[in-house]
Amino acid sequence: MDPCCQACGFEGESVNHIVFDCSVARQVWALAEVPTPMNGFDKVSHFSNFHYVMMLGRNKKVSEKTRNGLIFEGKAFVARDVIGKIGEEADFWLMAQKFEKDKEEEERRNKELVHRSWEPPRKGWLKCNIRINFDKDRARSGGAWVINELGKVIMHSRRAFSNIHSLDEAKFQGLLWALDCLSFHHLNRVIVAIDDSTLTEVMLRPKAWPNFRTQYMEMERRLRRMEWWRLVKEVRSTNRGACLIAQSVVKGGFAQSYVASGAPQWLQGLFESEEVHPFL
Repeated sequence: MDPCCQACGFEGESVNHIVFDCSVARQVWALAEVPTPMNGFDKVSHFSNFHYVMMLGRNKKVSEKTRNGLIFEGKAFVARDVIGKIGEEADFWLMAQKFEKDKEEEERRNKELVHRSWEPPRKGWLKCNIRINFDKDRARSGGAWVINELGKVIMHSRRAFSNIHSLDEAKFQGLLWALDCLSFHHLNRVIVAIDDSTLTEVMLRPKAWPNFRTQYMEMERRLRRMEWWRLVKEVRSTNRGACLIAQSVVKGGFAQSYVASGAPQWLQGLFESEEVHPFL
């Protein structure tokens, strides 16, 4: 294998040289108006250089196809040609992302149309619906969970949270609280239903969400206490009871936390109207 760079002839070709140190690569970075570090790119560590570029928050990326064509196919492009090709590849990439986003949105709407009603747990399982209501102005939130068995509410709870500064934080703290309660009451075979797709994905596909490692570990530590569990996303329209209980903290001013058997008296009619025959 020829150890020389196929673009500039430098001996000792490496990933770091091809992407950052080669004369052609330096021209590309310059024409792309990407500011270089004060002392230039690191001569050894491409990890350090990639981290620097990512931290710039820029969207322009060197085309992988152009690099492969330059090295393996012998197609020598001048730096301005590379910049042009980067623009073309970026346009195609953005088009693909828009297509995927539109497709996901369409699938989401279709799922909402299909799942219009609350679904009870199967026989032998419990279902814990969790709902959070967030008050940004007062940095507080209300949380509620409702446990259902065979179409009947067997237990529910409410809690007020303070010093909460974002909806994401409110949902995460609410989920941890609910999981702690499930463990405290020695409940098993529970379907945990929350109105948050991110936390669900983090728990089911942790490798795809490396920045949520801390959240994953906290959730996994609590779920581990149950022998059988499922974590699912359930939209707000099918979680009205828990939603109203959580709203009573923020909008009703009921800050007292409690746990009670059955459904709350003031929502008895709502829960009874939502009762459906469970799947056997």
